[in-house]
Amino acid sequence: MRIRSWDIGPHETISSIGPNFFTVPLGFTQRGEARFRTDFRSHAKFSKRLYYAFRPLWWAMHAWDWCIADRWVPELSFGFSTLTAYPDADPETNTVDGPTSHQLALGSGASWATVKAGAGTNASPSSTVNGFWMASDNVSNQWRELSRVAFLFDTSKLTAGAVKSSAILSLYGHEIYDDLGSAPSLDIYTSSPASNTDLVGTDFPLFGTTSQTGSPKAWASLVINDWNNWVLNGTGIANISNTSISKFGIRDATYDVGSSTPTWSSNAFTSIDFRLADQTGTANDPKLVVTYTSLAAVTGTATESITEADIVTGSKTIIITIDGDTFIA
Repeated sequence: MRIRSWDIGPHETISSIGPNFFTVPLGFTQRGEARFRTDFRSHAKFSKRLYYAFRPLWWAMHAWDWCIADRWVPELSFGFSTLTAYPDADPETNTVDGPTSHQLALGSGASWATVKAGAGTNASPSSTVNGFWMASDNVSNQWRELSRVAFLFDTSKLTAGAVKSSAILSLYGHEIYDDLGSAPSLDIYTSSPASNTDLVGTDFPLFGTTSQTGSPKAWASLVINDWNNWVLNGTGIANISNTSISKFGIRDATYDVGSSTPTWSSNAFTSIDFRLADQTGTANDPKLVVTYTSLAAVTGTATESITEADIVTGSKTIIITIDGDTFIA
């Protein structure tokens, strides 16, 4: 874990460790209150070190679950099933990805607040490379472009019985510019375009304002020719559909969702392009990776003597949900 000798005393013991911290017990006060010292780091360095140290074993467990256990002998599953979903390429059959935007002609811009609240004018559902951008007008303190990017994923293969434990939404960076010097921050939000298989300009307002990660990415942390990964929090995981389409999107957390206004300079722009689903293959496509556990189906005849959460034959737990006098399947 690379916790150095100067991080803890020679007679101290680590009592707990988390993704970005470890805790050392310091004994008790005279009143019998337990004292602890916790060392926090700026990123999840300890969980990353565990992951990279045991990555071959982790992938072996996943391969076992996917190829054998989850299909044939679920009692031997490690419970580390993952689903990787991508938006459809053109012609879209279930899902779509791409930017929507509100754009004005050069010289006829508007205030930042007006552009943010715009009805939307353009969309690019069939681009191979596209992404987030914002642009200023050549008229002082006026703006002419802002985009939001939608990513839809078919996650119905999870099925209703899946219990989701974690999820990562990943975008492969292509090109990045910041002529404005505004350094926005990008985060994941929900999206709700009118169609699951197409995007139009009027989808621009149809994005949520609640972060799905709790941790926007600073502009300086975004990368090109590599993956940009957003780890979904509990809110984001809950918005992944077990039986249908999961709808997310990228927005600027600082100036679009937030109340700040970017610093204006004449006819300048800030943008980052991502690889999208319409490029050939899926190697660099937007992807949503969901880790989950499948609940084994139990069949049998229920009797009035079985109550909720009883253990029945085969050591399975049966959950019965009743709404008034009605059984809910």
